[in-house]
Amino acid sequence: MKRFFNRIFNLKQSILPITSEIDYSENGKFKVIKFDRKYCKLLFEGQKAYSTEQYIVEMLVSENELIVANKEIAILRPQIHGTGILKFFLPFDCKLERIFINENEHVKEDNILFAVTLMTTKTEFQQNLLQQNLKNLTKTEVNYITDDFSNEYKIAFSKIGNSNFEYLKLYTEDDTHNIDYLGIILSNYNGILCLEFYSFSDTFTLAKGDEINLLFENDFKINIVLSNGLNGQKYQYRNYAPITTKDVKGIFENSFLKLKLTCNRKKLYQVYSFENFNNNGQYESILEGKLLFKEIVRKFIQIHLDKNLNTTELNE
Repeated sequence: MKRFFNRIFNLKQSILPITSEIDYSENGKFKVIKFDRKYCKLLFEGQKAYSTEQYIVEMLVSENELIVANKEIAILRPQIHGTGILKFFLPFDCKLERIFINENEHVKEDNILFAVTLMTTKTEFQQNLLQQNLKNLTKTEVNYITDDFSNEYKIAFSKIGNSNFEYLKLYTEDDTHNIDYLGIILSNYNGILCLEFYSFSDTFTLAKGDEINLLFENDFKINIVLSNGLNGQKYQYRNYAPITTKDVKGIFENSFLKLKLTCNRKKLYQVYSFENFNNNGQYESILEGKLLFKEIVRKFIQIHLDKNLNTTELNE
């Protein structure tokens, strides 16, 4: 097994930057952004926001940072009790050039907040966004956990990218339900390699008999029928399936494309991918999502090498 992991690890998959920096002054139009309600949403639905209200702006991003469309970039906190807190976003890709407001400064509608450069070349923007966020992808953490009584071990992830959520999030291809995500992660239970899944959908509960089909580039596929009863409670459903070292190799060598989850009882299915990833805290583009999955597998393999572990050969 160690020879196997050494062999595929030597393929040297990496998440190195793809392009050099571009000249942003030539990429798009410079734009001054004012406090405009069209860029705001209530943090909590049902509250009210008044046009005469003054707010203190809490910035969530910094100058010179690339901002993906619809990312929350600021929180506007009202100065009248009972008025709704606002989330501020921009509906286009851009680079934040300058922030014109100071900490704890009061602002109201039509005040100038900051200046941005619009990013009009999608491919170049995503590649340079990856360079900016590369350090976050490598923050992924995997742990080796042992039971002092039985000496059994588990390999599990505690952090994915810059998020403390232990599953990689995939989103439905139907953008009207982009809050609906499915979590997926690799694990090892005392030598048994597994794919674990997480769902908060009452339709797709990861019940025994449900089918999961994973599609990767180069027509590599993993097909799973869940043989264990679901674990968890309402809106927090979990299940797992054993996989082979061949599956791990295939995941490492081929970029993930999409996943199909079928509810056997209701005869319904949903497709998940890296699309519709708005504000998920783990990745900000399809390209980042694919490379984050590869970083997960790379660290999964590396910890096996570091611990000199053997795994159970399943179905081979």
